Amino acid sequence: MKQLTKHLMKMGGISMIVASLLPVSANAFGAKRAELSATLLSSGKIDLAANTITLPLRKGALKDGRSVWFILTDTSDKNQAKELGIVYAPSLAQAAEAKSTRIATVGSDGQFIFNAGTVDFKPSQTLIPGDAPNYFPPKQATPGSLGDADYSPFVRVENEGNIVFNAPILAFNVDASQINFCNGNADHNLVHDKVIKICPSTMEVTVPLSHGFANSNAVVYLSFDANDPLAATLESSTYAPAISDLSHTGAADELFAFVNGEVGSDNLQRQGFDSALHGDGSPLNILDGLPSVDNGYSPLWDVHIGAWTDQAIESGQRKLVTNSSDVFVAVKAGLVTGPGGGAYASSGILVNCPIVGILKK
Repeated sequence: MKQLTKHLMKMGGISMIVASLLPVSANAFGAKRAELSATLLSSGKIDLAANTITLPLRKGALKDGRSVWFILTDTSDKNQAKELGIVYAPSLAQAAEAKSTRIATVGSDGQFIFNAGTVDFKPSQTLIPGDAPNYFPPKQATPGSLGDADYSPFVRVENEGNIVFNAPILAFNVDASQINFCNGNADHNLVHDKVIKICPSTMEVTVPLSHGFANSNAVVYLSFDANDPLAATLESSTYAPAISDLSHTGAADELFAFVNGEVGSDNLQRQGFDSALHGDGSPLNILDGLPSVDNGYSPLWDVHIGAWTDQAIESGQRKLVTNSSDVFVAVKAGLVTGPGGGAYASSGILVNCPIVGILKK
């Protein structure tokens, strides 16, 4: 059903696979083909031509024995990050005592046993853009996977010094034979909507890259969870309302997004939700931090949503923004406000988007 819905939406003229699932336009970061400057998630294999990353797949279980298929992308512990080839995210330590953070133990065989937290992948994702020129907000948006009241991608491992890991669930309570999609065509009633390929025999999973900016660097990142159903739908992510309790804990950094940036896959100034829903590619969000550069880095982001004013648009000052400083300059100048002309501030939306690579300038 999900695949049919996506197919019908594409036939309707505007792709439903927006934001993270659309490959970036060739001109999004300049005319030349993008090349990697640094791979931050060294356990993954990034393929920029395919706009994907292939990651080690892990199988754990709940205490009651139900299977949990997941990945590891970040950790609060520097030594574990180096050992596992994942990203060191020191601010995740601030999530250790949060109610939403799942608790796990790790056995001598390396298997994670989780106390709680499930994800239902059966719902069908739907996304119907608004009418031109205001493709955002969409007419309809329904996330394709739902976390229960105990689900968070963040896990505290009790018998490993209470280290926190970013461990999003990609399949739940299924056998390996049910998710054997080594050649693609994954059944998204069984696995996360981001999964392109999943192969239990090789213990690998392939997911798409999202494109954006951090400190004026073009970056690629992943997107797996959000505490808001619309954000989860736009990012083809799991709706995980429990992580709302991580607001104001210091576990999240800031992400800046635009509603009404310029549109058009060939437009070097394109950016924002309208552009993504138009089918141009990733919304090119701005993330206010980089692993190994920002001592407070976290894969959890507090979303600030901005709208260009009529004055900015009419005077030709609307443009592609690549760093947080320029966002605040535009806000101070009255060129950007909150949606609907409101105050520019946090939306309260939290998204789990680990940065995995930096592109060459």
